[in-house]
Amino acid sequence: MKSLFLSFCLIILCIAPGWSNTDYSNETKEIFKQLDKVIAQKELYQQSLEKKATAWKRQLQHASGYKRINICKRLVEDFYLHTQTDSANKYVDQIAHSIEAKTDTKLQNYVCMQRANIFATTGMYHEALETLSHCNRQAFNRNDLLAYYHLLRTIYGWMEDYTSNTFIAQKLRLIKVSYRDSILELEPKGLGRNIVMADKAIDEGNARLALEYCTPNLNGKSKDKAYSYYNLAEYYRLIGNKDKEAYYLAKTAIIDLESGVTEYIALPKLAELLFKNGNIERAYNYLLCSIEDANYCKARLRAIEATNIFPIIEKAYKEMNHRRRLTEYALFIGLSLLTLLLAYVIYSLRRQMRKNAETRRQLAETNQQLKKANEAVQETNKHLLLTDKVKEEYIARYLSRCHDYIDKLDLYRRDLLRVAKNGQKEDLLKLLKSETIVAEEQKNFYADFDNAFLTLFPHFIENFNNLLEPEARIVPKKNEQLNTELRIFALIRLGVTESTRIAHFLNYSLATIYNYRSKYRNKALCEKNEFEKRIEEL
Repeated sequence: MKSLFLSFCLIILCIAPGWSNTDYSNETKEIFKQLDKVIAQKELYQQSLEKKATAWKRQLQHASGYKRINICKRLVEDFYLHTQTDSANKYVDQIAHSIEAKTDTKLQNYVCMQRANIFATTGMYHEALETLSHCNRQAFNRNDLLAYYHLLRTIYGWMEDYTSNTFIAQKLRLIKVSYRDSILELEPKGLGRNIVMADKAIDEGNARLALEYCTPNLNGKSKDKAYSYYNLAEYYRLIGNKDKEAYYLAKTAIIDLESGVTEYIALPKLAELLFKNGNIERAYNYLLCSIEDANYCKARLRAIEATNIFPIIEKAYKEMNHRRRLTEYALFIGLSLLTLLLAYVIYSLRRQMRKNAETRRQLAETNQQLKKANEAVQETNKHLLLTDKVKEEYIARYLSRCHDYIDKLDLYRRDLLRVAKNGQKEDLLKLLKSETIVAEEQKNFYADFDNAFLTLFPHFIENFNNLLEPEARIVPKKNEQLNTELRIFALIRLGVTESTRIAHFLNYSLATIYNYRSKYRNKALCEKNEFEKRIEEL
């Protein structure tokens, strides 16, 4: 029995998963926490950006002429170009259809540039280049020409990243480099030139030169700081410092998300880096955020970049959760077996004690009979005295045996603790000592279920409540993600529709589950028969 439990504990240690293979610095761990908070609040940042855009839209209703055109430009450049390409295109069209654009060559060039920018963002690179070919370059001033070269460098850079043909990629790279050189001929000294020089050095693998131009401008605009931080991340990638690379990618992602931007590159790159370094759960969450934002913005390249690696990360994430569940099941079974063993020991001791009590009762009756016997029968008395001595010896041996058995149990317990300690599994020690481990593990299991479910279906509670009458809607308590009612319908959303399976999962009676389901069917805004079918479609 002892060897069986020792083997079981070793199996638990072998299947326990490792959570991360890379030990990041405290500074990097702290920036990860900040990024997690920003991702959790990203909708607030996007709403703030939209609120500012709405203020400009109200002004647009009463504006005309070039004032109206300038407001449209503001909405395109500051609000929608990197957040909602459809909206950006809408305001570019308003400029294009204005009376002023029919005669103003600079406005016509502006429309071409911005349409090309939108085409490039949505992955329509050939359309972007075709649109740029209609620009009247003779009407360009220095800044217009610089913006024109920047856009071409970006388009050919994205095309190089997107193509899988090495020969075509090399040709695209040469074109990209030529436009970057054209930028450097026009770009004056300053932060803008430093960013382009850093990009050039990184592209050429020149780490020493890259560091010279990668110093971030902390007093500049958010966009400039984002470029500088991203270049620093690329520099640390060149020299193989994964900790610093992750740190500056996180800094860049924070700036992007706080700006309300939904078209970005830093966060998916960080997710891929974290995945390669073993931080699967965080990589999974970051990539989900990236895919959601890329689809919202219709940034085709960003969506493709994220979805290419997402199946790999998702598979690893599911395997990690599977290992966690195996560990939990193994610990639960181990504790159950240990409980059964202790129950058997207690049962054996109580049984032996009952036998002893019966023996003592019989001995007492014998003593009474002996006292009433003939005092003259000396031999009988001697025999009885001898019997008493045998009885005392038997009891002493029995008590000694019980004491030895208790010592063996204690030694077994110490051996078990020593095995756990040698395996450096503090959690295992706590679970073996705790009497409430099953309740705690069940609570943790429900918490994991709530987190995974709400990650996949972040708007489930809101959508579920929309199916109910207002007075029947469910609002979870503070610090609570899902309550019992919500978990029932969360399981139905996942395809678990049998009440028996739901009752088993939530550890409730079958009648309770029937009552809950019936209660909310009666409170549904739709037909009762369609209520749970609608939940499965949320």
